[in-house]
Amino acid sequence: MATLTATAAAAGVPDRAVAAGTNTAFVRYNSGTTAFSASATVVLLLKVPNHCTITNIVADHTAGSATVPADYGISIGTLSTFATTVAKGAIVLKTQVLPYKVSVTSDTAPIYMTVTPTVSSTTASFMCNMSVYYNMN
Repeated sequence: MATLTATAAAAGVPDRAVAAGTNTAFVRYNSGTTAFSASATVVLLLKVPNHCTITNIVADHTAGSATVPADYGISIGTLSTFATTVAKGAIVLKTQVLPYKVSVTSDTAPIYMTVTPTVSSTTASFMCNMSVYYNMN
C-alpha cells in the first residue's frame, strides 16, 4: 500500500489551539494530474486532534474513471473505519460507528482522516470533499 503525500486546500483548518465544544474541519482534495494506480493509495486528508470525539462526517468523491469506490477511515484505526466501498458521487453521512473517540497514548502523533480510492485501472483527477465535526471536552 502506498501513502500519497500531497498539498490539499485545507479551508477551515487553522493551525491553532482547538476550542472546547463543537469544532469543524473541512478539506477539499484534488489530485490534479497525479494518477492513482490499481494498488491501494491512502490519502491523508486532514488532521484531527487527540482526545476529541468525532460526532459526524460528511464526505463525497469523484474521479476521472467510471467507477471508483472509496473507503473512509482514520490513520489510528482501520482505513475503512467510517465507510467501505462508497460509490463515486455518493455522500457519506453519519455512520454507525459514530460517535468515535480519538485516543492515542502519544499527544505528538499526528492523527489523520483518510480516504482510500479503489481503482481497477489507472485514473487521474481524484477529488474528495470532507467535513468532520468533533467535540473537545
